[in-house]
Amino acid sequence: MKYIFYALSFIIVILFEMTISDLLSIRGISPHFSIVVLAYVGLVEGRARSTTIGFVFGLFQDLAGSGLIGLNALTKSVIGFFFGQFVGLSRTHRILVPGLIIFMADLIHNFLVALFVPNIPFGTVLIKAVLAGIYTSLVGMIIFAFLTESAWRRIEMVEEPF
Repeated sequence: MKYIFYALSFIIVILFEMTISDLLSIRGISPHFSIVVLAYVGLVEGRARSTTIGFVFGLFQDLAGSGLIGLNALTKSVIGFFFGQFVGLSRTHRILVPGLIIFMADLIHNFLVALFVPNIPFGTVLIKAVLAGIYTSLVGMIIFAFLTESAWRRIEMVEEPF
């Protein structure tokens, strides 16, 4: 049942990022809602599952959009693994810790994508990566602030299976 929930969440996020996300763009920088959802999955499921779920989600993003097939699958796998390292970590700081983790993950995502996009100066990549990371982490902190108590209990009770 939870995998159906994840699949529906990712479909909604993909549609949201393809349509409405541009309305939230500030000077060409949009938050990555997919990273916020993957943060929740990583904090709940741990390394192995969040890596797999990140790969599947990234592959769906690749198939839904245009661009290099496999790039989102790669970046979301790495991000899923990254988030899985912090499973259950946010027990004491329910907003700040996920926000910092989301910021770091968004930086990783942006730098991985920049590796495959030619002719972009490093300074531009760095500035856009930091600004997108800040924007995504602020959105993520707002979303994590509104998570229900039962969702937090799920995050806090997770044990890493491996």
